[in-house]
Amino acid sequence: MQSIKSQITKYWKYYLTIFLVAFSISYSIIGINKPFTTGHLDNINARQGTWNENFIQHGYFKMKFGTLASFDKDNRCLKSGYYINHPSFGPILYSLPAWLLGNKEWSIRIVPLLIFLFNLFLLYKIISHIFDSETGLIAVIIYSFLPVNRIYNMLPDYYGPLFFTYTLLIIYFIFKYDREEKTKYEILFFTVYFFSLLHDWFSIVNFFVILLYYLFFKRKKIYKGLFFLVTLTNAAFLLNFLHIYLLTGSFMVDKIFRQFIYRKGEINFINSLFLLHNFEIAFGIAAITAAIAGILVFYKIRNKKYKFILYSQIITSLFLLIMFKGALEIHWFLFMNFSLLITLAILSILKFSKERGYFIFKLLLPAILFLIILSSQSVINEYRQDGVHCRGRFNKNRCFLEYKDDSAPHYILLKKFLETTNYNSEETLILLRDPGFYKADYYLAINGYCFDTAFGNPFEYNNLKGFENIVFIELDENNNLKIEKTK
Repeated sequence: MQSIKSQITKYWKYYLTIFLVAFSISYSIIGINKPFTTGHLDNINARQGTWNENFIQHGYFKMKFGTLASFDKDNRCLKSGYYINHPSFGPILYSLPAWLLGNKEWSIRIVPLLIFLFNLFLLYKIISHIFDSETGLIAVIIYSFLPVNRIYNMLPDYYGPLFFTYTLLIIYFIFKYDREEKTKYEILFFTVYFFSLLHDWFSIVNFFVILLYYLFFKRKKIYKGLFFLVTLTNAAFLLNFLHIYLLTGSFMVDKIFRQFIYRKGEINFINSLFLLHNFEIAFGIAAITAAIAGILVFYKIRNKKYKFILYSQIITSLFLLIMFKGALEIHWFLFMNFSLLITLAILSILKFSKERGYFIFKLLLPAILFLIILSSQSVINEYRQDGVHCRGRFNKNRCFLEYKDDSAPHYILLKKFLETTNYNSEETLILLRDPGFYKADYYLAINGYCFDTAFGNPFEYNNLKGFENIVFIELDENNNLKIEKTK
């Protein structure tokens, strides 16, 4: 008993951190096996599930390591070609556990959640190296309870937790290299940087992280660092374009450039989701205040390694704000990208207060943690409610209904059809009025069905694709299933 008591006394801060992190992800765990019904978040999960099914059905080599825009059983399902707006490395990594765990809702969601927990471990190691283990634990609690991280810690997207794993790994290996001067760590952070560019084009932000390291700590080797950065960047981008050529027969430079122009936009917080919902107003104002306050006081902290990370996050955040319109229009990406910067800013405030007096620090720390946990819980409560959500504060044409349970009409439709149908999936094409984005593709794909969208009269549908049966399904006003055979 005495031994247990001493262990608790010695490690109570770690136990408390584990408990709080477990509480922070409890919302995700509770809903880990629920159907894909929520708007954007489950749409991305369902898209990854469809890609998983393609990889499982055909294998990576037959798919040319590419991601199709929809399910492809035997070329009759294919409604469009390969998805090339982003490289395919991320979806491939996300798909690997599906071979072992199966392509289920929970197995799709658990992969990014485990990556998020790994990010917390990396963050702890980094901040502990800069300051001490106590500060590392505080950083983990702050980061895990930031509202956007509580909601989107299960997002298998290009800008989900995996996007930030590369950054944290690079910083982690940089500090290992700086402390031990072993070449293997320098090779490792350059290798991680290379693979981050295969994950997404905008991982170019990690260029600034490595460049700043050489400017801060290895100025005599700056040309060596620049050489490897430029070489690896060009090699990765060239490999991405060669892969696009393999998939499409064209380098598609014009399309990628048009996507860049589309996503690029002016800095305009008013037209973004930054101040759309009540919880975003509260969190947005708090985040801005914390960031400004942190930046104003961080120069008082004479820790060069801390300044290096904070500088790198300021530069990468500004880069993404200027170059990526989606950072403003899609609130989860904006907040996720700012998570590390906000955490560092709050830490700078806490360290500044601790230097001015431990009593002030003891009052400020619980107050900040309480406000963060309270605001994140209000986010969870609001997010659980059904409602209309818009992609842009004044853009009412980009609004859609979100459902938080299995009451979504498209899910009811698919569930009833799959439970009652007598149609053979090999010879049947399903027509839907509203496919529910990727969600219908996922649920029909795992059951072997192809589908297409009938925007007009389903009996005028003429894209037969060699199916023996073409059936149109929808719900009537009483939510009863209607099946009409058009062929």
